[in-house]
Amino acid sequence: MDVNDDEDADENIKRQVRLQIEQFLYSKGITLADISKPELLDARMELIIWLKETTLMPGRKLAEITGINRETIRKILVG
Repeated sequence: MDVNDDEDADENIKRQVRLQIEQFLYSKGITLADISKPELLDARMELIIWLKETTLMPGRKLAEITGINRETIRKILVG
């Protein structure tokens, strides 16, 4: 497996997780574009906890995929 295969696999995982995020948010009546609004802090927290439980990805990957600040993710996950 070469570097390009690893990058393709990583991009595929990111795409799948983004789709899961969009489906999760849609079930709550929220769009991906809306998730950064201050009034949706609870939804962001719920999203991060759900993602961590379902994907088992490290916080830095979640930050990269969601665009949510790593420090915010850490605070949500640590409490």
